[in-house]
Amino acid sequence: MMVGSQLRKLDLTCQYCEKKLKTPNGLDDHSHRKHGTERKFPPVFIRRGRRRSRNQIPCDAMSNLNLNDAYHSDSILIEQNPSYNVDKYIKEELQPNEAFHRPYNQDIDALVTLMQADLAQVLSYDIQEVVKSGSLGKGTAVKGNVDVDLVVFLNGFRNQKDFISKSPEIVANLKSFLREAGKRRDMSINIEKTSSSGAVQFKFRRNNGEWHDVDVMAAFDNIRHLGSVERVNAEMARQSEDVRKTYAACLTKEQLEFVRSKPAKVKDLIRLVKHWKETHVTGIPSPKSYGMELLTIEAWKAGGSLQDFNTRKGFYYVLKKLESFGKLWQTQKNSSSILIKDIADPFADVSKRYDHWYELGQKAGKCAKQNLFSDIGLSDRSWY
Repeated sequence: MMVGSQLRKLDLTCQYCEKKLKTPNGLDDHSHRKHGTERKFPPVFIRRGRRRSRNQIPCDAMSNLNLNDAYHSDSILIEQNPSYNVDKYIKEELQPNEAFHRPYNQDIDALVTLMQADLAQVLSYDIQEVVKSGSLGKGTAVKGNVDVDLVVFLNGFRNQKDFISKSPEIVANLKSFLREAGKRRDMSINIEKTSSSGAVQFKFRRNNGEWHDVDVMAAFDNIRHLGSVERVNAEMARQSEDVRKTYAACLTKEQLEFVRSKPAKVKDLIRLVKHWKETHVTGIPSPKSYGMELLTIEAWKAGGSLQDFNTRKGFYYVLKKLESFGKLWQTQKNSSSILIKDIADPFADVSKRYDHWYELGQKAGKCAKQNLFSDIGLSDRSWY
């Protein structure tokens, strides 16, 4: 077994995204999960503390252990000291550094530039703009796990129904454009599928570099056409539910700005919550980031909307928020009430996009019982 001095001599930096890990097993697990490499070691998990607590599963029940009750050796939740510097952890482990961010941005910018130059001719519609959304656009990207959504706003439609009627042809031509772009010497594009919302999902890389997951979809700028979000919402109210859903892409800029405008510490907290859902939520599908972002921001607002706050406490209260929301969702999921309101679409319930809020909440509740949060009392609702 390696001792601390030996571990410190090892280079535990990911060769793909330059994230620094704490142990060889942690580096191996990270490389396998995020970059698709083969494992060199079997997964290693650390139990919660040395003394058995009322929440700890006895050794003879290890065969039935859910992985949410054990944490990888690189997990923040194995920290026993409530004074652990969570902000330092986020800065060193989760925030994308310049070495990672620069080539990623350059790759996506090259794709956007190509679209702006050549896509209009293929689609036969003028391009108003290409908006970068997802974690890249919102400023909530996690090192080694960045997602980007590209929304191509097109001109030349009378209204949303006119756009809907032309959408099948637009999607087909968009896929043709991507296939041709993938034949360039400096680009590789593998189209995976088209979602029910019309987003083309594909993997993309430049100059044989790292692959990126990208979603791209076309939209008609109803806000510019009608003059305001309120007028768009009023028009949506007169449409059927199926037609309303097609307005989602045109509201991207409002959703993007809602998250991007939040203080840096809130976006760091979102990074931590997203990292938690990707690394600690096992046995069920992981929810999309948007719902988690909205619940995190809602918890932050309930805590006083502070510009500066104790990130460790903030993380605890988000976990408790997820736990309480999971119980609410379990009892209200079939009701007509909107449980997670989209900030730009008053008719959308973001919670409907995920079917495991209760299980997710149970996992969050277990994580909130760790020693890292042991000094936070039930009566203490402060984020200071």
